[in-house]
Amino acid sequence: MNTACDLRGDERVTLPTTTAFGALVSYATDPATRDYQPMHVNFGIMEPLAERPRGKRERYAAFAARGLSDLVRAMRARPGAYGCAPCLEELPQDARELLGLAAYAEQA
Repeated sequence: MNTACDLRGDERVTLPTTTAFGALVSYATDPATRDYQPMHVNFGIMEPLAERPRGKRERYAAFAARGLSDLVRAMRARPGAYGCAPCLEELPQDARELLGLAAYAEQA
C-alpha cells in the first residue's frame, strides 16, 4: 500500500493500532521496543478495550470487531490508499454475527 502511495505522491498509510497487524507493526517499529522477537497475534500489545468482556471468546470477538470497524473507518477516509472502500454493511450477515459486529457497528 505504501509503495503505491509513494508512487502517487500520496501520504503513507498507517494501519490503526487497534487491528492485529497495525498493533504488531507499531510494536515492532517502536524505538522503545527492546529485544524484539517475532510473534503471532498478541492481544497484550493491542490497545485495551474500553470495557473488558468476561470470557476469552467474547474478549477476542470484541478486539476483532473494534479492529475491523476501525480499519473500515480508515479505509473509508482514504479509499484510494487502500485500493477500495469496503463497509461493514457489505459483510455477509453470518460474518457480522460471528465477529459480533452488529452491536459494535451500531455504536461506532
